[in-house]
Amino acid sequence: MNKVDVLLGLQWGDEGKGKVVDVLTPRYDVVARFQGGPNAGHTLEFEGQKYVLRSIPSGIFQGNKVNIIGNGVVLAPDLFMDEARDLERSGHPLRERLHISKKAHLIMPTHRLLDAAYEAAKGKNKVGTTGKGIGPTYTDKISRNGLRVGDILACGRHPRGFRGEICRTQSAPRADAEGPRLHRLRPHRGGTSVDGRHRLPAPVPARR
Repeated sequence: MNKVDVLLGLQWGDEGKGKVVDVLTPRYDVVARFQGGPNAGHTLEFEGQKYVLRSIPSGIFQGNKVNIIGNGVVLAPDLFMDEARDLERSGHPLRERLHISKKAHLIMPTHRLLDAAYEAAKGKNKVGTTGKGIGPTYTDKISRNGLRVGDILACGRHPRGFRGEICRTQSAPRADAEGPRLHRLRPHRGGTSVDGRHRLPAPVPARR
């Protein structure tokens, strides 16, 4: 029987979850991030070179692992692209190792503006968010609004609907500017999920 272990942080972040994952990764075939956004991230150092992972699972550094960004994650296209480029330049191929759920929601510029506005409105009672737009993106997710990774993949078949959703979630002048940036995500999407079930490159054998 395949075994699944879940690592949870219960102290509002910065508990060292990434370091624990690094230690445990060699024992597993699949490393998945199932929720959260691109906050401070997880810093790793290999052979004198530092890497900061904000969205991509740290199993990406081990070539025989399947890495999944699940549908509970909120993904910032600009930060993800920077992270992906840095990894690929350093010799870590994402296309073979990384799979992204079509149902993962995208953090848009308006979400960051809303995040800052909400914090400012709270005054001394502010939450102290990182301002990355994570909270407002989850608001859109729960209310069944916003853009998801799958919308990028479908934009060729439904271009008007894709652009209309950008206009709905963003100010209209930004729609034309955001479209090309989102399209650039497509070559880096890796494998994708269908209805929450991830297509893996090959069956994962059960450990005995």
